[in-house]
Amino acid sequence: MRILASLFIAITVAACGNGISNNPNPDLSVACVPTTCAALNAQCGTSPDGCGGVLDCGGCTAPERCGGGGPNRCGAGACTPTTCAAQKKNCGLVSDGCQFALACGSCNAPENCGGAGVDNVCGCTPITCAAVGANCGSIPDGCGNTLDCGACSGTDKCGGAGHANVCGTGICVPTTCGTANCGTVADGCGKVLLCGNCTAPQTCGADNICACVKTTCQAEGKTCGSIPDGCGGTLPCGTCGTGSCGGGGVANVCGPGTCTKTTCAVAGAECGLISDNCGGTLTCPTCATGTCGGGGIPNHCGACPPFTCNSGQCGIALNGCGGTADCGGCASGKSCNSGTGSNFPICVAGTCTANTSCTTVDGGRRCGSIPDGCGGVHPCGSCNSGEFCNPSGLCQSIAPPNDG
Repeated sequence: MRILASLFIAITVAACGNGISNNPNPDLSVACVPTTCAALNAQCGTSPDGCGGVLDCGGCTAPERCGGGGPNRCGAGACTPTTCAAQKKNCGLVSDGCQFALACGSCNAPENCGGAGVDNVCGCTPITCAAVGANCGSIPDGCGNTLDCGACSGTDKCGGAGHANVCGTGICVPTTCGTANCGTVADGCGKVLLCGNCTAPQTCGADNICACVKTTCQAEGKTCGSIPDGCGGTLPCGTCGTGSCGGGGVANVCGPGTCTKTTCAVAGAECGLISDNCGGTLTCPTCATGTCGGGGIPNHCGACPPFTCNSGQCGIALNGCGGTADCGGCASGKSCNSGTGSNFPICVAGTCTANTSCTTVDGGRRCGSIPDGCGGVHPCGSCNSGEFCNPSGLCQSIAPPNDG
């Protein structure tokens, strides 16, 4: 399954173009050479360096102002800065057309900045069955959907050749989520496994492991003060040589004038850490219910965001939050099929044999009402004493085993 993830990463990087990207989280295996103020013909202000960082190109001599002679150029003319929204950009760093680098945000997995081939726009380029050599069964497309790679002919079995999702005459032993604790992975025998959700601020990585990735001052386009790191801590972004932090009207960016601090209420933040826009941070209230960011919106209280039905899915599927989602039926000539109860079903050609086993291939026990792999559900009952039924429908120990 790591091979599929690696191939997806490679395709995503290729889609971003020339290796010089405004991706706030660039792939470190691709060398990026930052540009310079001289190369940009920039005399003043801050500008994206093309590699996720910010260049400080100095200031102007009064009465000239930065942007008065064009973007990042000194002059006496007027300059009206643009915005991320006006440029239809929603991630990475862009110029405001006058004197500042704008931080347009970050992307939620599985999307990344420039992932669909448009600079500074969140997107995702799905893999194909051919790209990973799959000719049967279902695989994740790397963008939250599932690909149907066809069926095997005759007595061949999907995965029977000893290679995941390749037809062959042998017997295929499906894998489990293993160390994966989020997203979807192929089981190697034609099915797709749902491995769970992450709790904010963690996100599901390309290796299907929940983790929190800290931001950087450069990625956010900040040059002074402290900002939240996105994982519950703070980042020091330096001090101003001239002017004040936030003095130019851009939070945590050095500029002339004084800075007015924001508040949690003004910023619309219900919880967690936010920047006060002037070099400090604010601790907003804790959540009475749910978790901070749990609904997928930073600094807002919310509950576990459930998986929703994607293209080609059908029947009853576990939603990753302890409930189920009804994904509907299939077109004529197809049936709802996913194999084991931990998978979400998809429409495939032919008929489906319902799975009524409450035991997983690795000996685990299922619980509650689980998908039967054909669009219905099968009752597996409750767990033993000392166990609980987790959101994936599996019995799990309340306390870790005693190895002593």
